[in-house]
Amino acid sequence: DHFVELFRRLQPDLVFNCSHIHGQAAELPVKIAHRMGIPTIGFIFSWDNLTSRSRIFVPYDHYFVWHEGMKRQLLRIYPDIEPSRVFVTGTPQFDYHFKPQYQLSRTELARKLGIDPARPFVFYTTGIAKHFPEEHRHVRAVADILSQVSTRPRPQLVVRTYVKGTSPEMKALAEEGLPDVVFPDVAWDEQWYTPQYEDLAVYSSCLHHAAMGINAASTVSLELMMLDKPAMNIGFDPPGSDIPYAHRWVRHIHFDHFQPVADSGGVMVAYSVEDMCRHITTGLLKPESGQTARKAFIEQTFNGTLDGRSGIRVAEQLLELARAC
Repeated sequence: DHFVELFRRLQPDLVFNCSHIHGQAAELPVKIAHRMGIPTIGFIFSWDNLTSRSRIFVPYDHYFVWHEGMKRQLLRIYPDIEPSRVFVTGTPQFDYHFKPQYQLSRTELARKLGIDPARPFVFYTTGIAKHFPEEHRHVRAVADILSQVSTRPRPQLVVRTYVKGTSPEMKALAEEGLPDVVFPDVAWDEQWYTPQYEDLAVYSSCLHHAAMGINAASTVSLELMMLDKPAMNIGFDPPGSDIPYAHRWVRHIHFDHFQPVADSGGVMVAYSVEDMCRHITTGLLKPESGQTARKAFIEQTFNGTLDGRSGIRVAEQLLELARAC
């Protein structure tokens, strides 16, 4: 009744849910809007949302997606959706990687991180602890490998922990003060899990200035690829861990959304500590390795939407649909 009264008073031309899986509070108002004949729009917020996340139960009149591949996937899973009602806008979450105001100089970034600007650094981004158990063991293994590589000057390790779930063991590792390893603070709003503008600049600059990146099977791999950086994914359980089969790390590599990335040749996938050593050495000494595959995958996948204007396209499409109501 509250939303019925609200919509009668506001008379909206449309109702937009910015993320069909994260905006759970939006499901009821979207259903009410649909029942009242008000057009509704849902944004498929991330590349894994159609497969490994959840089904779409809310009745949307229109959909926004990242790219043509997601559009085809949406139409295949939900054949009743009219193709003309699905709009490819790109995703605003990558826009700031292509805006100069978010790019710090290497010196300024190093000052904020507490590292030596004259030395290369490897950028390790962790996952949510409950999905990637015992990850602190992988971080320690990477740190050990970097301490023994033959490159000069010796690389540093920057570990960015995931604000939505960092294990006590990872926090304890950060407190150990390992040589040449830093765990910078992440400037996020703890209530809403949204980054501060300062963090956008630091994170984007880390990607721009890193020698290579390491993550399990993350969206960060796409960001590294689009910035033409070597990326290593981890497809084996941490050394010394005893993880139940259902929680094994390799399953993330084989998810529907990530398998094409692993198969592209644009990333290196480590299935053992030996693989990890080899891929880190390749990333540091031969960063051009895989460059052709990286560029081909990104161009084919995003098809020109990595221009810093996806937010503008979303806004313009919303206005166009609102005017057509």
